[in-house]
Amino acid sequence: MKVSREQLGILEHLDKESVRYMAVGDFAMLAIDPARMLQQAQLWVEPARQNLQRLNRALKNMFGPRTTRQVNTTAEPDDIKASRQFSVGVGPFRVGIYFGVSGFKAGNFSEVYERSQAERVTVPGQNDSDLIVRRMSNTDLSHQMRTESVGHAEWNLKTIQNADKQGFSSNQTAETHKGQNVPYAPPVDEKPKTDEFKRSKVSADSEPLDHKGQNVLYDPKPIIEPLPVLRNLDLMRQKVDVEAVLSHYGFKPEATPKANDPWRIYERDGDGKPQRIVVGMLKESGQKHFYEVGNRSFQGDILDLVAGFEKPLVRANETLQQRVFGVTDKLLTQPPSQELRQPLPELKPLSSAYFFGTAATVREKAILSHYDIVPLTTTEGLEKLSLSKATVYAPEFDGRIKNISNGDRSASISPQATIAFPLYDKTGKIVDIATPGLKVPERYVRQQNSGDTADELWQSNQFYQTRTDIPVMGNQPIPAGTVGIIHRNDAQQLTFHNRQDNQDRRVLLPLQEAKALLTEQSATRLVIGQSPVDVLAVKQLNPEVLEERRLYVATAGVPTTEQIARIGQLLSRNPQAQLVLTTNQDAESHRTVINYLGLTHPAANPAISVLPQITPIYSADVQRASERDIGTFFYPKEPALRTSEDLLKRFGYHTYSQPSNEPGQTVGVDANHLERLMLGKGGITTGTDKPSSYSDTLTLNALASALVYAELHRIPLSDQLKAVRETPTMKAMIGEEKHDMRRVYDQEHSGKNRLFIELRQPANQPLAEKMNDQFLNRFINTLTMTSNQMLAKTHPQLALDIAFQPDRPIKEMSRQTFLDTQDGQVVTRSSISLPNEVRVLNKATQLLVNEINERQGQRLIQIIQPGPHHKTMPDMLMARNGQPLPPTHKGSIGLQETVKIQAEQTTGGELKSKITHHSPVERLMQSVQPVERVRPTVKVG
Repeated sequence: MKVSREQLGILEHLDKESVRYMAVGDFAMLAIDPARMLQQAQLWVEPARQNLQRLNRALKNMFGPRTTRQVNTTAEPDDIKASRQFSVGVGPFRVGIYFGVSGFKAGNFSEVYERSQAERVTVPGQNDSDLIVRRMSNTDLSHQMRTESVGHAEWNLKTIQNADKQGFSSNQTAETHKGQNVPYAPPVDEKPKTDEFKRSKVSADSEPLDHKGQNVLYDPKPIIEPLPVLRNLDLMRQKVDVEAVLSHYGFKPEATPKANDPWRIYERDGDGKPQRIVVGMLKESGQKHFYEVGNRSFQGDILDLVAGFEKPLVRANETLQQRVFGVTDKLLTQPPSQELRQPLPELKPLSSAYFFGTAATVREKAILSHYDIVPLTTTEGLEKLSLSKATVYAPEFDGRIKNISNGDRSASISPQATIAFPLYDKTGKIVDIATPGLKVPERYVRQQNSGDTADELWQSNQFYQTRTDIPVMGNQPIPAGTVGIIHRNDAQQLTFHNRQDNQDRRVLLPLQEAKALLTEQSATRLVIGQSPVDVLAVKQLNPEVLEERRLYVATAGVPTTEQIARIGQLLSRNPQAQLVLTTNQDAESHRTVINYLGLTHPAANPAISVLPQITPIYSADVQRASERDIGTFFYPKEPALRTSEDLLKRFGYHTYSQPSNEPGQTVGVDANHLERLMLGKGGITTGTDKPSSYSDTLTLNALASALVYAELHRIPLSDQLKAVRETPTMKAMIGEEKHDMRRVYDQEHSGKNRLFIELRQPANQPLAEKMNDQFLNRFINTLTMTSNQMLAKTHPQLALDIAFQPDRPIKEMSRQTFLDTQDGQVVTRSSISLPNEVRVLNKATQLLVNEINERQGQRLIQIIQPGPHHKTMPDMLMARNGQPLPPTHKGSIGLQETVKIQAEQTTGGELKSKITHHSPVERLMQSVQPVERVRPTVKVG
């Protein structure tokens, strides 16, 4: 069973606390179908009270002592619904915690667990781990798949049947359960040996005789009627070629297919951005599989490929299965296209672990070949931005800037389009590139920007120091203790850039020898920017001084949560580096910088921290939100709502439609209500055109909300609700509700930002709470004055009026103060609403940075930005003709300042260094639960 590193860490925490769980669903399928790549690992956790207590302890170990993610340990097992309770983890690879699964009751866990099987966990790209996970047996897994409504359940059932034939099933048989409490039905007869895309209907009367009169632990559920045509899916996978399907949908191979290619890449243009599919032959199945570059959730075999393309193409009275079979039938009956009339050369078979586990290798080669990436020789595009060759060819950027030699694709746009900045993952593989934008060529953006490479970064080469003297043929040896910059040329050697006798030297070293001769050296400054040309401009505007070591990093766009976390890891590896954040003159850049401030600096004392996090509610500079976006904002999707009756219960129709002394409705819409609505009478109880009572209003609003939700999330309606939706009264109510949602959204959520700030002070600090409150009051008042100055400019005539009092655009939504008894700290949390004004956000950034540095007693963080007349750092560089800044300019970094590691004094008197890292996701998880305000006991000076 394959898991990611993050998922493996979560499983290890569960095992450490002896939590009883087992793998179910698609996660359990990995044991018999290892070619799959799942992002969600589903675990059925025993809902016993002691086991839930162990789960709570494991959650605290995962997220720290202050986490509020805990489960209720008092619920009875039979009262727990078979659905996911919550997900654990950060990023795309998470772990779903279930207390019950489809087809079983929560109390059946022990019996199912006894029949489960042990599987070893593996991490792609690594050897087997020592972790053993129990997974649901094949027979139980088959029953779970039969009771679920997922579209690929039939494929899972076929996979389980094939695994049973090959001897991987449990040794238990149906006969062993005769006369016992049977938790599942006997295996279904495998004849006829064909696949059905839909399952046949099973009723309670069709239950085997062995089970009648016994205590059966699940209720049989009716399942969808089958299609009249039975299809052999295995034969279909063999007869229909993946590459033929890609040709059918307009894809073309990037290069001429050759025999024994390890993979082939197909491409088509869509929405101004190429879509690229990698095809390979798997050894295990002997069939071709695929995955999309930049979207690893779209991968699988021929049926997955057709279903992925057909899913967005909704047609009336035609299901997804019918569309899939329509395409496959067409490909089976019609002659191949002109491109595929000649047989394609055979692909070299690959193991599934290589094809899916080392996708970065495939992606790296695909990117290098697709964009024709070559070493940097043409710098015209960067010189037009006033970047000098000395900056571009500096040792720290050796190999980090490339040329795109394919002029047919991009060179006609602008000279900058010949420049490419490779983006690397944690392993050092190129997983994407940053190329210039079409409207603003100097703003380099990521090409794929997808979830499976969300942590990719562009960064300069790192510093290393020699351990011993290194002999150099025909020259003086490199002395021990020499600090230089390395660039890995290939798998065998690297270049060591160093400076001796005021001269730059380049020395080639074998990679294996270099590992023993060099040791990594911490940077003194970590310079972060959005675009790679931003940090290049910073370097040229602020040349390094002697003994200064800078590490330049760019995210190529608005940073993802994973990119911010990776920058936090870089900061931890360079604990004495000053964090230098570059910002442009726009709201987006200032929000990015504020979120960077949420990273805990290793040299900071966490007991006196300032941790901000800002989120745009709606950005005024983008297209106005659509009606659907607004609807899903107020009515997010709830997986439990699937039928009309679910909607009526969820929105309280039965509660409002019945008098308090009568039991609520249980099925459908009340007949009297429906009759009056059909007559256009809005008054439910009186038959008038308008609601005459508060109860009537609530009833109509409940129906309107249910119908709006059904329209947003495509919930099938009963005939009664369809009739209600078409009445004039309800049409008017739905239109009014949509209008109100738009009005509230525009007033309360458009063009605003929500800023969350957490302040900490030691509990033994006199006036600790007052110090936090003083900063927040000063922060809000300063931002209010800044915002009012902008309003005065907008309304100069009104500003002359003494009575002119504009609405307060800065609003503190909440403030909480409590005592963290474990760390002995007073914690104040505030939620503030800010407008989307650059000047206000700029002032907020400055105030936060100043407060952090003042509390820590040193300049840990520095903000540099262009002048007021320049939007970006490259703009300011061009305005200065490439000349450096004077030391007094706000864009100047200034002289190097030594960063000292803070030490905390323990209760015993000794000093210890305390380095912690608070991720933004963890802090937000802690802040969602209301915290009771507790005034700390402190001495008042």
